[in-house]
Amino acid sequence: MARLMSADPAVESAEDSAAESARLCEVPFHRGDKHPLYYVHEISGSVLHFAPVARLLADQRSVIGLQSVGTHPGHPADRTIEEMAERFLAVVGRRADAEPLDLVGYSVGGLIAFEMAARAAAAGIRVRMLGLIDAPAPGTPSGITPARVVRMIAHGLGIKSVATSESQDSEGLLSMLVAEGREAELFPDDYTEADLRPSVDLQVITGRAAEAYRTHRVFDGDVRLIGARGQLAAKTAAWQPYVSSAILGSEVDAGHYDLMKGRALGEVTAIVRNWVSE
Repeated sequence: MARLMSADPAVESAEDSAAESARLCEVPFHRGDKHPLYYVHEISGSVLHFAPVARLLADQRSVIGLQSVGTHPGHPADRTIEEMAERFLAVVGRRADAEPLDLVGYSVGGLIAFEMAARAAAAGIRVRMLGLIDAPAPGTPSGITPARVVRMIAHGLGIKSVATSESQDSEGLLSMLVAEGREAELFPDDYTEADLRPSVDLQVITGRAAEAYRTHRVFDGDVRLIGARGQLAAKTAAWQPYVSSAILGSEVDAGHYDLMKGRALGEVTAIVRNWVSE
């Protein structure tokens, strides 16, 4: 059957753009006949760390990750939370059905998911649940710099000498990280700073977008929040002005960067399972 063409070139262009965004941004962890849960990426732009959670949710929901378009070489990253939310809403809209949206975002992803939820609700689309996994509220300073991003990557890899360094020389830290990563066999022998630099650049862009994000939007819907160790009360209070209902929160005994690891990952998974089952 021939493809039906829109009479409006602008509409057709928007549809083509949404289709391209879907190709680049969608990561279908588990796609089936169950209503989907959409998971929004954190500062790295990737959603792969959510794979263990998605696997354990497969009996309850289809799970679709939304990764940054900037994870693909040759595709510039969106530079504001609003641009990211608009792109992802176009992706979600292509697969929308009569059921309401369920959105979850970790860290920076929580800001993107919030902007998506508020925009969708303003457009008359019901959002059943917005899940925020230790997400900073709008206006929270982050102090993101290239050096800090390199240290964050080192923390995730377990390279303590770089993770705990106080140096602000991002290029020097990057060289140390790559050298020690090769020595520890975390990277291939031919891995170089040039291979890792795009990831650093993307995280700087995403982090600065989060720090610059300001909004007057208020979301009228069900909000769930996971707080890292000692952070639940402060994060709940910070988010409350942007939510018209009470926030249901849970605290996990782990630091922000360790929520998706080990025992903490099991706790986060159990909490999210409860979110999607209610």
